[in-house]
Amino acid sequence: MIAGRGCCVAAVARVMVLLAAMGRPPCSSATGAYCKARAKLPEKFLQRLTYEVGTELEDQAPAAWRWHNRRTLLLNGSESTLPVPRRINGAIRNLPPNGPDSASR
Repeated sequence: MIAGRGCCVAAVARVMVLLAAMGRPPCSSATGAYCKARAKLPEKFLQRLTYEVGTELEDQAPAAWRWHNRRTLLLNGSESTLPVPRRINGAIRNLPPNGPDSASR
């Protein structure tokens, strides 16, 4: 599901800023038509569009934008956890509190 009215206001505001930056007259700040039109778009279409636009942008990015000749990724702060195998979990519990090298100090 796509977010509600606040998201529509923000999207219309971004279009208004873009138009102003391009020296074009601003569009209406009313969000009704935008929200109705966006509600008609299937979420799968929007996902595919986002992926394809991102891929196209990355393909067109200059090589100088790469970090050590590698592409970089922007993450949204989500995290994922995986179960830790018992043999590793036991080894982690036995580490000194300041890391493995702190025991020899």
